[in-house]
Amino acid sequence: MRPLLQLLLRGTLSLLGGVIVPTLAWAQPGFYVTPSLSLAAVYDDNLFSTPSGRGREQDIIMRFSPGIQAGYQSTPLTLLGRYTFDAEVFADHPDLTTPQARQRASMEVQYLPTRLLTLALTSEYVQTETPGELNLTTGLEGGRVRAQSYSFSPSVAYRFDPLTGGTGGYAFTKTEQSGGVTIDAHIATLGLERRITPRDTGDLGYTLRHFSFDDIGTTTSHAFTVGWARQITAQTSIVLRGGPRFSEGSVAPEVSAAIRHRLKTGELSFTYARTQTTAFGQAGTVITESFAGAMTYQLLRLLRVSAAPSYAINTSDVAEAKVYRAGLNATYQVNQWLSLLGFYQFSFQQGRLEAAAVTAGRGGEEIYHNIVLLSLTITYPFRAY
Repeated sequence: MRPLLQLLLRGTLSLLGGVIVPTLAWAQPGFYVTPSLSLAAVYDDNLFSTPSGRGREQDIIMRFSPGIQAGYQSTPLTLLGRYTFDAEVFADHPDLTTPQARQRASMEVQYLPTRLLTLALTSEYVQTETPGELNLTTGLEGGRVRAQSYSFSPSVAYRFDPLTGGTGGYAFTKTEQSGGVTIDAHIATLGLERRITPRDTGDLGYTLRHFSFDDIGTTTSHAFTVGWARQITAQTSIVLRGGPRFSEGSVAPEVSAAIRHRLKTGELSFTYARTQTTAFGQAGTVITESFAGAMTYQLLRLLRVSAAPSYAINTSDVAEAKVYRAGLNATYQVNQWLSLLGFYQFSFQQGRLEAAAVTAGRGGEEIYHNIVLLSLTITYPFRAY
């Protein structure tokens, strides 16, 4: 057994992929570039998301993660592009060592042709060997297999008057997993909001979701919601939203709620949601009911800490899986270009949704997963012109 210091000198970015480059706050129009380099270590006690009693395998992973962010900003136009990849070296599983364990590329465009109209476009490509990290809504474990995701999302926002605004958007996402089901997701949204009082805002929303799963079938749903947001005090706000969701001849609730409270040097929040989504590589939709808390606090001038517990109930047509998670994070900004990060995540999944596991009588299996991470990140933003 290696000492902990040695364990933590060998890996990072399964949890940091795509976040090693901070977003710049551009003060003047121009073209900006931010190269970055992250050296990190991860201790993973369940590499293959193996259920309890079936022999979990652990390892220490060294990650080398170069990245670049480039962008242009002027009064009407903002362009931003990012790319990063992870090269991984495994201490005890050399067959898993790879120069491209993870890639992430993204582009964001925002254009304001008039003061009242905003046009935006975001697109992203992600390739990974651990698809569970992309199950952001469900939190479900995904084993270790090659997977990739493409997404494309244009949107528009318009202010009809100082009190009334409208939004519209479309998102297409394609997810592919080796040995799994390919999923195409089309989601269209429309929204209308109105400031009712200086502290209250009401909104109406519509969401169309259409999911297709290879040649297995499709699912379409329509959700209609009414929302209310209130600034209770200067520090505390709440948002409530809900309505019916119609899908394949059935009716179910579509609900979300959030409360946030700003501290002098931090923030507390709690969110609840019940919605329809999908899980990587699995056919059929998943109904997810989630509860999540978050706390961030500036402990010292250069030290920021955060905690994020969550609980999700995921239900498919044939099974249910509950996911308990807790994450602890500490970031120390050594100087303008150097930062240190420490992270711990605990995950416990009770039940499985995969059809093969349910058919084999293993739908009630439990999966424990712990990850410890330390990283050193260097960024050097500069203005090209």
